[in-house]
Amino acid sequence: MSSFFDRIVEAQLRKAEAEGVMDDLTGKGKPLDLSKPGANPFKKTFAEAEVELPITRLAREIGEAREALRSETDPDERRVIQKRIADLELRRSLEIEGMRRG
Repeated sequence: MSSFFDRIVEAQLRKAEAEGVMDDLTGKGKPLDLSKPGANPFKKTFAEAEVELPITRLAREIGEAREALRSETDPDERRVIQKRIADLELRRSLEIEGMRRG
């Protein structure tokens, strides 16, 4: 049985392959080096291809919005930022649910 994380990774890899994102990757067709403890070949592969997973992008944007909220003092602007955070969190949840369902 595969874990939730495994299913997310598999779904994103299938999506990237279908979109042709991974066609020109360094080392394409060669085995992955999994000999190093903690090695994450997918992270390296996506970084080399300059591809950011939607979940990763949304998490980064949520963090940036939260940082902006911490420094904002205007109540109206804070509400705008809070709405953006809620929107980003909803989109991230939908992305996760979509991957979960395959």
